[in-house]
Amino acid sequence: MLKREFKLLQQFLSKANRSHNNEEAMNEWLKQLRDAAYRGEDIIDEYILKNERRIRKRSHIKRWILSLHDLPGHRRVGKSIMAVQEELRMIFSSKDRLGIQITGDPIPIMSLQKRKRRDIYPDIDDVIVGFDDDARRVVRQLTSLGDELRVVTIVGMGGLGKTTLAKKVYNVQMGFECVAWVSVGQNCQEVKLLQELIKKTIRCDSEEPYHDRKNSNKMEREDLEENLNGYLKNKRFFIVMDDIWEDGLWDSIKLAFRDIKNGSRILFTSRSYSVAKAADPNGDPYELPFLNEDECWDLFNKKVNCPTDLVDMGRQLVEKCKGLPLAIVVLGGILSKKACNALEWRRVLDTLDWRFDPSTKDCSEVLALSYRDMPEYLKPCFLYLGLFPGEGEIRSSKLRMLWIAEGFVVGNTRKQAEDIAEEYLEELYERSLIQVASKKSYGRSRTCGIKSCLIHDLLRDLAIAVANEFEFLHVYGNQDTEFPPKARRRPPSLHPL
Repeated sequence: MLKREFKLLQQFLSKANRSHNNEEAMNEWLKQLRDAAYRGEDIIDEYILKNERRIRKRSHIKRWILSLHDLPGHRRVGKSIMAVQEELRMIFSSKDRLGIQITGDPIPIMSLQKRKRRDIYPDIDDVIVGFDDDARRVVRQLTSLGDELRVVTIVGMGGLGKTTLAKKVYNVQMGFECVAWVSVGQNCQEVKLLQELIKKTIRCDSEEPYHDRKNSNKMEREDLEENLNGYLKNKRFFIVMDDIWEDGLWDSIKLAFRDIKNGSRILFTSRSYSVAKAADPNGDPYELPFLNEDECWDLFNKKVNCPTDLVDMGRQLVEKCKGLPLAIVVLGGILSKKACNALEWRRVLDTLDWRFDPSTKDCSEVLALSYRDMPEYLKPCFLYLGLFPGEGEIRSSKLRMLWIAEGFVVGNTRKQAEDIAEEYLEELYERSLIQVASKKSYGRSRTCGIKSCLIHDLLRDLAIAVANEFEFLHVYGNQDTEFPPKARRRPPSLHPL
C-alpha cells in the first residue's frame, strides 16, 4: 500500500516542483515531504531485506517457525508504516495553511508535436559559430613565438567555449610532428597527468616501442619525467591540456619539458587568469570574449530552426543567455522538445524571467530550466552523470549498464532495457545535455549510435548540486574531509525532481 502511495507521491512532487509561487515555503514543504517519504522507503527496504533472509532458510517449517517468532517485528513495521502515512497526511494538510498552490505544469514535459529525431551526430565544425577569428588569432600566437617552448592559455568563464575553440585550433595543420590532447580537470594528480601525457604523445609515433607507454603506470614520478622529456626533445610537438584549475600545475610538471627549443607549443584552457600567468609570466593569454548579438543568433539558429513569426520571441530568449554559448545550446535543446509555436516559446520565456538576474552573465537559470524540463524518467539518468569526472570521456556501453543496474531503466514487453537505455542517452544528446565524443557505425535503435560522450563541467555541477540537495548521491572529492551522514543513492522511485 505504501508503495502505491509513493507512486502517487512521485506524480504529485513532479507537479509541485514546477510551481514557483511562494518559493521559500514551497522548498521547505517539499523537503519535509521528501524526508518523510525517504523514511518510509527505508522501512520498506529493511522489511524486504529481512524477508529475503528468511526465505533463504532451508526448510518450509523452519521459515514458518521463524515467521511466528517475528510477529512482533511485523507489528513494529506496520506501526512504522502507519506513522509515516500519518506524517505524510499532516504535511499534505499544511499546504493550504502555508499558502502553497500546486498549479499545472508551466512547461509541458513532452512536445505537442513530435520533432524529427536527429539521426546523425554533427561534427564539431557543424555547431561552431563565432570562433573563426578567435582560432586564427590563437594559431598566429602559437606560430610566431620563436624556437623556445611556449605555453599559450585560452582564458574565459565556464560555458564560453574554451574547449570548443581549443579543438578548432587542434585540428589546424601547423606542421607539428606530434600532437596530443589531454583533459585535466579539477583535483588533477600530477603523476596521472604525466602518465597520460606519455600515453598520448608516444601514441603519435608508430615506431616507438609500445611497452614504454604500456608500462608508464608502473613508473615512479622521476622516471615518468625522464621518459617524457627524452621523447619530446626529439619532436616538434603541440600538446593541448584542457581545463586546468591549479595555478601551480605547470611548475609541478615543467621538468618533463626542460631544454626543449624546437618551436614546440603547449596550449592550456582555464577559467583562471592566474593559471595563464603562472605558466608564462611574460606572455599574453587569449581572453575569449562573449558572443556578440549576431553570433548568438547564428548559434541559436543552428540548434533551432526559428520560423519567421517567432523571430522576435526567439531573440528575446537568446538575449537571456547573455552571450554564453553553452546557455544558447542548452536553450536550443529545450526548445527542440517543444511545439514550435508562440504559446510554447512564451512559456519558456516566462520561466526564464523567474529569478533571472540581468546584471550578471550567469546561465544558471537556463541550465536549471533544462533539468526542470526533463521527463521524469530521464532525471535520475542525468543526475547519475555527476559521478563521472568533468569533461572526461564516458563509455556509453558502461553508462547504460550502470543505469540498468541502478534500476533507472527497466525493460518491458516491447523493448529490452538496453534499447531503452540507448534511447535515453540519445535523448540527453538531443537536449544538448551531453556531447558526443566518439560515434559508432550504428546503434540499437538504428541511428548513428554514441560510442562515448562528455558532459560539460557546468552541467555536471548542476547534476551534483541537485543530487546533493535531495540526497540522491554525493560526489566525494579530494577537498572533502568527511562523508555526509545522510548521503546515500536513492532509488528512482523517489528520485529528486
